[in-house]
Amino acid sequence: MEREVILVRDGVAVWRGFVKAPSPSTPASARDYLDLAWRKALDEGAVTAEDAGRVQFRFP
Repeated sequence: MEREVILVRDGVAVWRGFVKAPSPSTPASARDYLDLAWRKALDEGAVTAEDAGRVQFRFP
């Protein structure tokens, strides 16, 4: 299953995207989706490692 995740820093959406469950055969937890979204946002340059702890995650 795919879920939309929004990353917010200082009240501003800095990344928005869809992430797929790590494994289609087992249900994914919210934490799984958040980890995948964080890594994807890092790879795309939307956040940096220094943003850890300051970014909020939202599911629309």
